[in-house]
Amino acid sequence: MQVTELFTAQLEDAIMKNPHGILADFLPDIHNSIPEIQENLFYICASGRRTLHQMEQYSFSDVDGYMLLYTRSGHGLIEVSGDSRNLECGDMLLWDCSDFIQMRALCDEWKVDMLFFNGNAGITYYEEICKIAFPLFNVSVGSLAECHFMEAMALGAVITPHHAFLANKLLTNLLSDLICTLHMSADIAKAAPAYIDEIRTLFITSCESDYSMDELAMRFNVNRYRMTREFSEFVGMTPLKFL
Repeated sequence: MQVTELFTAQLEDAIMKNPHGILADFLPDIHNSIPEIQENLFYICASGRRTLHQMEQYSFSDVDGYMLLYTRSGHGLIEVSGDSRNLECGDMLLWDCSDFIQMRALCDEWKVDMLFFNGNAGITYYEEICKIAFPLFNVSVGSLAECHFMEAMALGAVITPHHAFLANKLLTNLLSDLICTLHMSADIAKAAPAYIDEIRTLFITSCESDYSMDELAMRFNVNRYRMTREFSEFVGMTPLKFL
């Protein structure tokens, strides 16, 4: 299977010349052949590879659906409402195409894969991701997310019920991978301070000893009240209750 090098002429016109058009208006009629399936599943609208050259701009908004933008090589800049981000090789952006976005190459050749998809579950995944962080991920080569993305790119637009279910599976797996990555990163960021682990280990290995909160605070060079608060936050109970 090969990824199409360019979008269809209709979709090219939709995005390049009529940025406020509705994506579905420019897609082949075949997408309306299985509406009862697409109503409840993710489905691929279009996919393609683009090469943006130095300072070349590309923008659209008010398009129904979502886009996954994956940088294969080079680097570029995306500008959205009130924010801008640099995209390097391996970066993947998930974007709600109803919102404005502008892309600009910052090198001679910024090579990107673009996958447009839709489905009723899209808003759930997108909002969950945005609750945690800006929807930009670094996807390493060979990772599950990268494999699912490339398979979805190769699959292309839905043409049969079999393709519809396969596309739904790939996109569901991909978005789940991205959400799990964010949750794992958030968990790491919330990791307990080292002294909390040391106190917990001390309590476990010497549970029969008597401990003064003031002595522990002095021993680990931390404020007593902060120690009690953080121990409760990361362990789930106060030091006294743990003992």
